[in-house]
Amino acid sequence: MNEPKRLRNEFEWEAPGTQHPMSPMPKPPHPKETRRPLYWLVLAGENPSELFFVNLTQDTLQVITTKSGGFETCDDDVLSFADDKGYAYRDILSGEAVKIEEFDGSYDLDRVFQVQLHVWSSSRGALRFVTATGKGTIPTHVLLWDSGEPGRQVSMTPIDEVYNVSQYD
Repeated sequence: MNEPKRLRNEFEWEAPGTQHPMSPMPKPPHPKETRRPLYWLVLAGENPSELFFVNLTQDTLQVITTKSGGFETCDDDVLSFADDKGYAYRDILSGEAVKIEEFDGSYDLDRVFQVQLHVWSSSRGALRFVTATGKGTIPTHVLLWDSGEPGRQVSMTPIDEVYNVSQYD
C-alpha cells in the first residue's frame, strides 16, 4: 500500500570520494565532485526498503507524482508489472524528503524496478525523470545536478503538456 511519508532534514548528501572520519576502510580514489545535487533519490529504512525523493533546492516544489514498474523473469517468460496508484505530494519544502517507493527484501529480489517522476517547480517548470533500473530496489542516486545536468543513467525531459496541479489538493 502506498502510504505517504515525509521527513524533514533527515538526509545529508556526501560527495563521492569524501572520506567519512568514522569509516574504517579508505574509499577508492574518485575524482572530487564539485557539483551539488538539487534532486536526489535515497534508499533508506530497514533492509533498506524505502526510496525517498529529496528536495535540496531552496524552492518549495508544487507537486511530485510518481509511478513505478518493471519486470521479472519466471522460467523463460518475462512478466511486466506496474504500480497504477503511485505517490503524489504537494508543497515539498526545501530539505524535505518524500517516500516514492517501497520494496520488499524477500519478494522483490528477482524484480527489476524503474520509477518515473513528474516534478513541478516554479523556478524550473515541469520535468519528467525516469530513473536508472535496479534489481530488487532502485539505488541511491542523483536525479538533477546544480549544473542542470541529469544524474548518471537518468532521463530528464521537460513536460510540455499542461497539467492541472490543483487536482493534487
